[in-house]
Amino acid sequence: MQDLEPIMTKYFDLLIKRLRENCAKPINFVNWYNFTTFDIIGDLTFGEPFGCLENTEMHVGDISKGIDPFAH
Repeated sequence: MQDLEPIMTKYFDLLIKRLRENCAKPINFVNWYNFTTFDIIGDLTFGEPFGCLENTEMHVGDISKGIDPFAH
């Protein structure tokens, strides 16, 4: 578990950065948590993230349809 801490911290820090960048408008935290979770799972499983937090959108097939991180 300790070996995974730097990976997890990297995505948690990016999540906080993205939330700060968008704090002036309403956001849906569920979408942002999903972005974080998918990026962590991608990194741990495939060795690279899906880029959800970087691009603020889902890139995982049809899951992305209808997800707006700024919807409340």
